[in-house]
Amino acid sequence: MRLSLAARLALVFASLVAITALVTTAAGVISTRVEVNDDVDRFLRDRADEIVSGQRLDPRDRNGGRAGQGDDRGEASGATIDDGAIQATVDADAEVQRLDSTGTVEYSVGVALPVSDADVDVARERSPSLLRTVTVDGTDYRMITHHIDGGGAIQVARDLGSTNDVLGAIQNRMFIVGLM
Repeated sequence: MRLSLAARLALVFASLVAITALVTTAAGVISTRVEVNDDVDRFLRDRADEIVSGQRLDPRDRNGGRAGQGDDRGEASGATIDDGAIQATVDADAEVQRLDSTGTVEYSVGVALPVSDADVDVARERSPSLLRTVTVDGTDYRMITHHIDGGGAIQVARDLGSTNDVLGAIQNRMFIVGLM
């Protein structure tokens, strides 16, 4: 059976509309994901700068911090690291870890963050900062390792669980709307 010219044109235009809707939906999802991830990265950069400059106050429970390996002092989460103006003080919306100039963990608040060779390079002043996504105990975190003048680094991380959930829901809804 041969379709009429009108039917063929209708199929072509319907296909073009469907393709346009799907491409627009995909562009919307991608741009939303990029914007949300950029916002998380800005938060991490700002928080690292605030910690290094000593501007953060600690609302956490005073027993929330963990001392580094081999350190049984059990420093409180709001304790000042005896390093001049550096304070490892954070709010409950971030995980923070302090590395010495060799990359050894001196102090940690929240989950224990991974330390890679690239993080050690930041602590040794071979690189100013490193921003990446890491997985800790099956949970994705966006993490920055930021060099501290005089040696060492601050690592600040944010759990991506809720961010990924929201982005997944937006993606699903946009594709359903695009298909309709």
